[in-house]
Amino acid sequence: MREVTAEEAWEVYTLRAPLETMASRLAAACLYDTEVARMEAVMQTMVEVAQRGDEEAQPRLGRGARAERRDSEGVAISGSASR
Repeated sequence: MREVTAEEAWEVYTLRAPLETMASRLAAACLYDTEVARMEAVMQTMVEVAQRGDEEAQPRLGRGARAERRDSEGVAISGSASR
């Protein structure tokens, strides 16, 4: 493994930031209200844990936060779904 120079790191992060922003916007447009509500609840829990300084709880917070997409009949689906 080779070392990354400061210039290379800057280039990667400079390119990565706008791509991640665009990806987030595209993904957000496909979210269901239930998914948004679940993410907001996880975020609120993260804020409360951080305010308490509960370092043991922090690594566990992301587990279970991913909601499964389901079709109108409740069947789990993968990939992008149109609404």
